[in-house]
Amino acid sequence: MKNLDIEFNVDDADKSFKSAIYAVGGATVDLYGDINIKTLGDLAVGIYANSSSILNVYSDAQINIKTLGIKGYGFRTLDESICNIKSGADVNINTSGEIGYGIYTLANSQTNIAGNIQITTLGVDGYGIVNSGYDSGNYTFVASTAQIYFNTSNSEIYHDQNRGGGNNILEIAQGAKLAFEKNDNVKWYEASQDYKDENDSGANKYIRADNITTMIPGIAKTTPWVLPTEIEIDDEDDTNAKVNVTEYQNQFNTVLGEYNKLINDCSYQGINLLKGGNLKVVFNEHRSNVFNVLGQDITATAIGLNEASAQYLSLQTRQQLALNSLSLAAQSAQSVLSLFN
Repeated sequence: MKNLDIEFNVDDADKSFKSAIYAVGGATVDLYGDINIKTLGDLAVGIYANSSSILNVYSDAQINIKTLGIKGYGFRTLDESICNIKSGADVNINTSGEIGYGIYTLANSQTNIAGNIQITTLGVDGYGIVNSGYDSGNYTFVASTAQIYFNTSNSEIYHDQNRGGGNNILEIAQGAKLAFEKNDNVKWYEASQDYKDENDSGANKYIRADNITTMIPGIAKTTPWVLPTEIEIDDEDDTNAKVNVTEYQNQFNTVLGEYNKLINDCSYQGINLLKGGNLKVVFNEHRSNVFNVLGQDITATAIGLNEASAQYLSLQTRQQLALNSLSLAAQSAQSVLSLFN
């Protein structure tokens, strides 16, 4: 899937999980290009891998996910599925509501993170990365190329205990970068050695900004890096469309120029039938038998092709003026209404 702009509204009466992009039943879904997702509802998921499926986010992907609802998930990987966020991918996750999860892995599933991720979960109870919530056999791997920025209301990383069905494994490779923001104070870290925790201690682990150096041995402060930004795919498409229109207009005008040059070259003894000239053909020496050939002006101007270009440009101008007028009218209405607030 490439270059998508999705707004997915979940019926509040439907309490099942609903997702804008859903890999299920052993399917493999590949994501690349610019993808903008907005999901609303009680149980809203941006991207969901379920039932032994594989989800790949490729290196050129730029994904923006917003979820609004009682529970909101950026990525949710469930039931022996795999989610791969590859190196070079840029992902921006923003959830709001009572409970928000950035990247969630459960039910014998695996999430591999190697890209540039920004997670904002500032609801009543917000988590960045959750390696299982209530079961076992899950694996979350943060590669050496990963750069993850957390801004959460609860825990940046939640690592669940062994629930009897196999350990939940959290692994962070040397070189991986993590940033933690709390109250506008940001701390930037880089793993100076490999870290692996199978969490067989029998207790849930909450990795937060205030205990990161204790929970992940060898992690050290580092310099900031470039964060992924939100994507406005509609605006980009509009810009591309305008560029294409201009390009097509230039090509059209070039063709018209070549067309007129060809007509100018079609002359005989100074007479050009294609520009409206007339030719008299004499059949005898007394010039009593003649045949008049009447030409017709078929230059681009005469048949109205440049005119067509001008009319199109005029139409574009009128449309833009109409849009600007509507925008100004809407702003004026908002200004008047604000006086009564």
